[in-house]
Amino acid sequence: MFTPDLFKVPENASNVVLVENLPVDATTREVAHIFRPYLGYKRIRMEVKQVVEGASSVAGILVPHRALVCYAEFETQEQATTVINTI
Repeated sequence: MFTPDLFKVPENASNVVLVENLPVDATTREVAHIFRPYLGYKRIRMEVKQVVEGASSVAGILVPHRALVCYAEFETQEQATTVINTI
């Protein structure tokens, strides 16, 4: 079992965990199942972004690809820090 003081919380810590590079076809429900067991889980927000970095090149033209990102919100910075250090 994890105790609240197990992980050092940075001074600039946020209560939101950013998860990048999820499969574009992942559903909100699927991703939420990852975070629900953690203490303080509130909600997630998912967003599809166009990414140029690491884009493929077709005939010398960069072709951006889509990437799914998730923002998982927790009640406190300590809870978010615990998630970051245990997933």
